[in-house]
Amino acid sequence: MKRGTPEHPKVAKLAKALSIPSYGAVGLLELLWHFTARYAIQGDIGKWSDQEITIACQWSGEANEFIQALISCQWIDEDAEHRLLVHDWEDHRDDSVRKTLLNRKIAVFRPTQSNPSGDSVGIVPTSPGKARQGKAAGKRPKVTFADGKFHVPPELMKTWSKAYPMFAVEPEIRKAEAWYLANPERQKKQHGRFLNNWLSNVKPSQFTAAPSSTSYKDVGTHHE
Repeated sequence: MKRGTPEHPKVAKLAKALSIPSYGAVGLLELLWHFTARYAIQGDIGKWSDQEITIACQWSGEANEFIQALISCQWIDEDAEHRLLVHDWEDHRDDSVRKTLLNRKIAVFRPTQSNPSGDSVGIVPTSPGKARQGKAAGKRPKVTFADGKFHVPPELMKTWSKAYPMFAVEPEIRKAEAWYLANPERQKKQHGRFLNNWLSNVKPSQFTAAPSSTSYKDVGTHHE
C-alpha cells in the first residue's frame, strides 16, 4: 500500500459505508489489491463475480453491499467492457506487477471510453481521440460463437493484435474454442469479454510467435 493511503478521505468514507473502523477498511483494500495483483493483473477485477471478490477480501457481509461500497467510494469503477476495474490500478500496483506487465508487454486496462451518444468504444488503453475513431455508426464489434467457432470482426482482431503484440492472437482463439467445446456448461453470454480475458491471461511460456504481417478476415462483421 502506497504511503498516505490509510489517511486518505476515501478510506474513512469506505469505513463509514461499511460501518467498520478505518483500519478495517485499510485491510480490505490491501486484500483487494493483493487479489488483483495475482488474479487480475491488468486491473480487470470484474472478470470475477461479486461473490468471489468479496470472499477474496474476507468480507463477511453481503457481496452486493461490499461491492457497492467500493464503487461509491471510488475504489473500483464500473466499466462497460470489463464490468469492474480497480480505480487507479497504475498507482496502487506494486513493483512486481509493473515488472510482470512490462515483461509480458501488456498494459493496465483503463475505463472504456464513450462517444457523445454514450456507446462504449474500445477495450484497451487508448486516447479519447482514438477511441472515438471508427465508430461513427455508434455500434461496437460483437463476437459470436457458432458451429464450434468464434466469429471475430476484423477490426476487433486488429485491436487485439495491437494490444498483445508478443504472441499470435488467432492460435489463442483456437485454444479458447477448444475450451468452449469441452466446457459447454461454462460458456459465457458475452463472448468478446471472455476472449479478451483469455488473451490477457496468456502466460509468456504459452506464447506463440506473432506473424510479421496478418490479414484479418471473417465470415462477416457483427454488431450489437
